[in-house]
Amino acid sequence: MRCPLTRILDPYPPSRAWRPASTGVQAIYSGLGTLLAGVWLPEAGQQGLFLAAAHGIDWIDSAAFWAQVNAIGTTPAPPASLPEDAPVAAAELRATAPTSAAPGERPSCPTALSQAVRQVLQDVIRHPQFNRQPGPGWRTEEAYWVAARRFAERLMEQPGVQAHAFPERRVIYHRMGCQGLLLPYGSHAIWSIFVTDPGEAQARLVPALKLPIGLLEKPRGSLYRGRLQLENPWDPE
Repeated sequence: MRCPLTRILDPYPPSRAWRPASTGVQAIYSGLGTLLAGVWLPEAGQQGLFLAAAHGIDWIDSAAFWAQVNAIGTTPAPPASLPEDAPVAAAELRATAPTSAAPGERPSCPTALSQAVRQVLQDVIRHPQFNRQPGPGWRTEEAYWVAARRFAERLMEQPGVQAHAFPERRVIYHRMGCQGLLLPYGSHAIWSIFVTDPGEAQARLVPALKLPIGLLEKPRGSLYRGRLQLENPWDPE
């Protein structure tokens, strides 16, 4: 057998034959597909997969995915054409390649959580300090970036989310990931980014969520004119 997280082959044969996984085991490892996508795919590939999830294509659950394929009698077309030379990572987040999916596409079966995410995101965009260093969020070419804790707390106040009684923020992050409502950083929901306004001498470190640009019917708000980076620009080498 071979670990899916490495390219190194195991020279020893398995001690027993493979058996189908039980329902309980499948539930325990329901996040493995997300983890593998974060390890092996470039950012553009991750965007494509989570955009598919946002359109109701449950690629994370293989049984649900093939049930959907068999139900429509054909293999669904990919949700977006992705560039073959998409970068694996980019230090300056506003310079990453945007997805080529139409921004007006919306999920066919919206959930209470997805509706709440869109509502809170629109509130963030209308905030007077949106696209400002101390603000709640920023927009780049391919994504909306929002301060994670602040966004989750606003989500937990929404009636549709309160009805599900999410006990803590990490549960909300997990459900958002399962529904394709955020783009993860590898296997993590939260990105640590440095936000720097034009002319500012000091960057602000923000634990942030990266939300697909296609969440809203059309992109809202202007592009952030500052810098969003994964590494502190003021750290000496």
